[in-house]
Amino acid sequence: MRESLVALEEGLVQLRSSPLRTLLTLLGVVFGVGSVVSMVSIGEGAQRQILAGIESMGATSLHVRSALGKDQSLADVVNVSVGLSQADARALSSALGVELAVAARSIYAPKVSSLPVPAAELRTIGVTASVFDTSRLKLQKGRRLSIWDER
Repeated sequence: MRESLVALEEGLVQLRSSPLRTLLTLLGVVFGVGSVVSMVSIGEGAQRQILAGIESMGATSLHVRSALGKDQSLADVVNVSVGLSQADARALSSALGVELAVAARSIYAPKVSSLPVPAAELRTIGVTASVFDTSRLKLQKGRRLSIWDER
């Protein structure tokens, strides 16, 4: 205990003997700690902003698609399977739980069209009413889809 008091006294004497060096050291410590704190807070803010952007795009959702198996040909799938159905969506919804929303989506791209735009640019997307809950879509005009629209 006595040695630490002697060391503290010696330190205070040295600080008083060279006030300019003490001031510059103190400023260095203050600016150093301040810059580290500000860089960490900038990094945290940027991380939160990026995560909020990702979340607003719906990246918290899981997309399930039908696809060909390794041993299946396209002809086999067309003749045997209808892909994912509304029953599959309902089964997935009940398996995941009530608090999670499941939306079904079907895309139809016609090969031939009588419209004045190329058929490659045409696409029709059919969705269920819960698509607004799962994708955070906002309406500009009109009304949301209802269960009666699905039926």
